[in-house]
Amino acid sequence: MMKISKRLNKFHLYDSTVDAFYFVPSEKRLILPICLCDWDGDSEPDEIFGKTGLLIFQGVENFKTEPELTGLVWDQNFGLDVLDLDYQPELDSGEEEGVWGLFEFQTIPEEKYQQHILEITFTATHFEWLETQQ
Repeated sequence: MMKISKRLNKFHLYDSTVDAFYFVPSEKRLILPICLCDWDGDSEPDEIFGKTGLLIFQGVENFKTEPELTGLVWDQNFGLDVLDLDYQPELDSGEEEGVWGLFEFQTIPEEKYQQHILEITFTATHFEWLETQQ
């Protein structure tokens, strides 16, 4: 169990690839299958990059997207590049910490051809990282 405000910044999310959003309102869970950017640069020993896994946010409330994600079909031809995904203290609500994200569509879904950017906001109690095989 990781506090968003303390650990999310240790993940190199910029230019990472998200293959889908799995939001399960009944379980208050948001799952992001993600391939973390593998870049050459100075990093601290506890920083995480170049891995494939699941970012799982727990206790999710107030999940919003712009544009709305209804009707999007996730497949091998659709994904998002992470422009930003970080802790936002001004979104905090009680025990829940705020998260704001900005993503760019890798391919433009036909029914939403005018949209190139996806913005998300939500609050969550904590997150987990589950590394998967590439």
